[in-house]
Amino acid sequence: EDEPAAQMPRFALLPDYGNKANYRVGDEPVELWALEEGWDSVEVTNPDGTRSCYPLTEDHVVLQPVTVGRYSACLVKDGARSGSVEWRMVSLHLEFEKDIYAVGEPITCRVRNEVADEKVFHAILNTEDYYVKGMVFPTEEERETGRFALPPATEPGRYTVIALAKNEYGVYTSPYCEITVE
Repeated sequence: EDEPAAQMPRFALLPDYGNKANYRVGDEPVELWALEEGWDSVEVTNPDGTRSCYPLTEDHVVLQPVTVGRYSACLVKDGARSGSVEWRMVSLHLEFEKDIYAVGEPITCRVRNEVADEKVFHAILNTEDYYVKGMVFPTEEERETGRFALPPATEPGRYTVIALAKNEYGVYTSPYCEITVE
């Protein structure tokens, strides 16, 4: 009761997933929305420190960054700048040792993250309709090597697998990868 109410941050610009969110390279555009009127463009600072300016079109800008790393952006007009927002582009790749597994055979995976110190901490085997059929929390050694095995599927069918990693903005996933069990 004695604590003052927390102040809600005010944003002039906001990514569609919110400030400090993760986006996957190659399949998720970053939409930056102007929440205040009177600005001309959006200035984006890339992971390498270079800046790019994009004109506002109907109060937003849609970007497709291809470089992994931290980005920031602010609104600009005549030398004035709004407060900035941030996001991360991530790229987590999941591969299998083969295309078809037998019923009862462990599903061996290899992951590669373009950010080496963000290791996979969890992977999930799902049915085609995303019902969880198995999962694994890789050991420290498996996290370091990027190789681990999911529990075997007990029935034939098509399955999807995702891997999960974490950075300072939260948990992110690989794209869903399909495998067949016969």
